Amino acid sequence: MGYKEIFSEAKKELGLADHIFMVALPLVKDKNVFLSVLEHLNKSVNLAMRAYIKRQRELKKIRILPESEDLSRRLFLEEFTKSLGITTSERHIINELNLLVKAHRKSQAEIKRGEDYIIFLPNFETVTVNESNIKRYLSIARNFINKIERCLNGATRIGTA
Repeated sequence: MGYKEIFSEAKKELGLADHIFMVALPLVKDKNVFLSVLEHLNKSVNLAMRAYIKRQRELKKIRILPESEDLSRRLFLEEFTKSLGITTSERHIINELNLLVKAHRKSQAEIKRGEDYIIFLPNFETVTVNESNIKRYLSIARNFINKIERCLNGATRIGTA
């Protein structure tokens, strides 16, 4: 699969997350629907990173493609964020989103209390997420993907940081 197809999939995942958040969640108000927004957002960000890295490989800017999602994420965040104009706060939010999804996958239970969704971790810690957090994640992810899209559609001379 080429970088264009991967990036197209990233945009679809972002659109799906946005649709679930804006249309389905207000109707259903279910924790599983709410948490699926996080899953789709994280997948979208990871696919966008993967597409960018694949393009860098095609341009011979890097030698190998990382096999795992974690290695791809690390390579991208360490090598390419500055050249793409991704701020430190955006990096922080992207990492926070990834950690939140991992916490959800490892969680013992999730409950809804008021407007907050509480995720219980195996070590008895809790993580709280609410709709305003999701709006912030959506905004950052949309901006992040737009920056990558500009570079992928722009000049072929995309440098590293």
